[in-house]
Amino acid sequence: MLNEVRLIGRLGQDPELTELATTTIAKSSLATWWSKKDDKGEFEQVTEWHDVVVFGNQARYFAQKFKSGDMVLFMGSMRTKKWQNDKGEKKVKTEVVGIAKKIPTTKKGGNDQRNVTHKSEGFEDMEDQEIEDILVRP
Repeated sequence: MLNEVRLIGRLGQDPELTELATTTIAKSSLATWWSKKDDKGEFEQVTEWHDVVVFGNQARYFAQKFKSGDMVLFMGSMRTKKWQNDKGEKKVKTEVVGIAKKIPTTKKGGNDQRNVTHKSEGFEDMEDQEIEDILVRP
C-alpha cells in the first residue's frame, strides 16, 4: 500500500507552533487549485484547502521560516482522525502530515502575479532536474 501526498500551493495562514512534552507540532492550511468549466463553458478556478501538519525539529523550522502566502511543496501522507465531541457528535478530520519545502516566487510586472523559480530553502542539495521532476510530476 502507498500513502504518499505531494501538494504545491500557498499557505493560508502562518504556521501555528505547539510544544508538547514529547514533541513539537506545527499546523497550517494549504490552498491548491484546479480549473473546471462552468455552466457557460468558461473555465473557473476551484480552490481546495488542506490541513497540513509537521512534527519535531521540522515543525520548529516550518513555524519560523514559513508564512501565510508562501508557495510551498508539501510532501507527506494522509492521516484521518475520528473522535466524538462533548455533544456526542462524531467528527472526522483529514490532515497531510509531512514536511514543507519553500518554493521562491518573484513579483512580475509590478502586480501580484508571481513566477516560480527553482532554488529555495530545502532544495539546496537537489539538482535542477530533480526539482523540475517534482514540480511537473502529476
